[in-house]
Amino acid sequence: MNLKEYLSEKRKLLEPFILDYLKSKRGSNSNLAYLDDAIEKLEKFVTQGKMLRGILVLASCEMFGREISNQELQIAAALELTHSALLIHDDIMDNDLKRRGNPTIFAQYISQATQVSDPKTYGISQGINVGDISLFYAYDLLSNSTNDVKLNRKLVKFFTEELVKVGAAQMQDVAFGYSSENPNTEDILSVYKYKSGRYTVSLPLVMGAILTNQDNDTIKKLDKFGEKLGIIFQIKDDELGLFGNEAEIGKPVGSDIRENKKTIFRSLLFQKADSKQMNFLNTVFGNGQLTQEEIVRVKKLLSELNVVDEVNQTVQELLLDVRSILSNLDISKSSKNLLEEFIEYNLNRKV
Repeated sequence: MNLKEYLSEKRKLLEPFILDYLKSKRGSNSNLAYLDDAIEKLEKFVTQGKMLRGILVLASCEMFGREISNQELQIAAALELTHSALLIHDDIMDNDLKRRGNPTIFAQYISQATQVSDPKTYGISQGINVGDISLFYAYDLLSNSTNDVKLNRKLVKFFTEELVKVGAAQMQDVAFGYSSENPNTEDILSVYKYKSGRYTVSLPLVMGAILTNQDNDTIKKLDKFGEKLGIIFQIKDDELGLFGNEAEIGKPVGSDIRENKKTIFRSLLFQKADSKQMNFLNTVFGNGQLTQEEIVRVKKLLSELNVVDEVNQTVQELLLDVRSILSNLDISKSSKNLLEEFIEYNLNRKV
């Protein structure tokens, strides 16, 4: 089975499981009038995604000979609801009105606030609440995913530690955005590692390994494999945000420029630009009225100053480590082939 078939097969298990879980929470408290609306929005939001994190949990379990049951699906669903919560909050912080081609959660509440004096603040507040609810449901799923109390504590502990790192790295990312200083590449890659890299790949793979009682050496290898591949995943996201197709990625190209996000592309670009180029860059990064022509000019500079080539070199160095770790993992050939396909998918994806 190739990766495309695997993702499709496991999605057919995971998506209805998540929807059934959320459906079970509808009407659970008639005194909480807004809860059903929040759940309805979550149902649509969660199922619009690729569900990669949840599916990686299932893949990790199967790598170690575990058949998929409700227990594994609960953990996978918990990661998907966590991912949704983080995206909902991230869209608020970035003031992104579109996600996956649709209005973001807080933007939906803004459009609904026809009788409210301050629709934007209302939308932001309600968006935060929906993100919180999604995260709380994730903990509900995770807290009773296994009858083994010791194992469950280990799962929740690792999960919580990783989410704290995500929150701290997000704070650093926000601070970078508001600062006039230009962080170096090392600092940016550190944010990538903890903000999205580890929870995108390390967290789901290690959760599966913990659930199947793998030894510490195997867990450490999976952890490092996921961490480095997760950094590549974030770099690819930055690349798509600059060079992707807006219809495919589901959000405006150039939003990172408008928001003055301190990406690896921006860091290297500012290091290499001359004084004339810097004058231009300082007028466009952080400019909410950014034009299409200005985005094209930034992209041209990224190529002319060899920024794209240097970023690709960083990716290639990470890839060497990723493939070295994969070769030393004690898993079946078919599992290694699946992970190798996931590496290639990550490198070549368009969304």
